[in-house]
Amino acid sequence: MRECQSYQPREMVCRDGFVQRPYCHGRAGCTACGHIAADALPGCLRNEIPEHLATDRGAPLFYRSEP
Repeated sequence: MRECQSYQPREMVCRDGFVQRPYCHGRAGCTACGHIAADALPGCLRNEIPEHLATDRGAPLFYRSEP
């Protein structure tokens, strides 16, 4: 598995404004079968962003615009 194109090493938040998880840098899932638990998925792969990680408009809470 490869790392996500938005992954930022040594940062807590990716370029898309989501909190990074091990999945983001290609290190996730069961070593035997590859299954990934739903709670281990980053916000960008969930159907809905958890309320505590979203603004009132539904955007990622930590979104940073790139210059």
